[in-house]
Order: sequence, then C-alpha cells, then structure tokens
Amino acid sequence: MFSYAYRIANTQKWELSMGLSGGTYSRITDGSLFEAETDHDPSFTYEQYRILKPDANAGVEFQTLYFVMGLSSTHLISIFNTNPDLINSNHRYSYFIYRNNQNILFNYNFGFQIVNRQSLTIFEGNAGIRIKNQPAF
Repeated sequence: MFSYAYRIANTQKWELSMGLSGGTYSRITDGSLFEAETDHDPSFTYEQYRILKPDANAGVEFQTLYFVMGLSSTHLISIFNTNPDLINSNHRYSYFIYRNNQNILFNYNFGFQIVNRQSLTIFEGNAGIRIKNQPAF
C-alpha cells in the first residue's frame, strides 16, 4: 500500500485532514492443507491459488479544540462485492470524541465508534480521565 495524508485546513479553531491509500491485495490459499470433516468435501477447493487485486482506503477527520470526528472506509474496491469468499470486504468506521484538556488537575474524554462490515454493525463507547501532578516551583 502507498499512503498519503494531508491536512487540508489548519486554523487555530479547527483542522480538517484526509488520508488515502492504494495498492494491491494478495492472498495465497493452499487447499491441500485443508482438513475437511468429510473426506473430499465438494464445498472445499483443494487446489493452490493466488488472488491479486487492487485495494484502496480513504478517510477524513475534523478536529476542534474539544471535538474530534472522523469517517473512514477500507477496501473500497470491494464495496459493492457481496461475495465474502477469500476477499477483503469493505469496512466503514465513524467516530466522535469529546476531549476536555483545559483543566489544570485533570483531563477527561469520552467517545463512541460505529464499525460496519456487511451485515455486522458494532457500537463501541469509551471514557477516560487523566490526573495530572503539577510540580511546585
């Protein structure tokens, strides 16, 4: 993969960044190593073969002093391919983070992420607090 990231806008109040990557996806499968539950199972391919396909990913992120929001997608070449066999399927990510870095004694943040791959969608949440020790001068 070749990757490129660029900060489109960078002001004191907000930032906008994007990233792209492109390359090839390669997978070698040796079916002779499969150990099927039933000998000579017709649903398995017992041959060795290689898949070599183009691949691409993209993402964008927006930041302010307190918020970070982003969207990204992997394996864009397979976005409309519904065949899950031996390919990289498209994944989509979105996230939102609130961060408070202003307090002298502690910082806190919380956020959530949504991940989608075919018919599977996952919602994740997180929170954190960082307590600081200010040295006395």
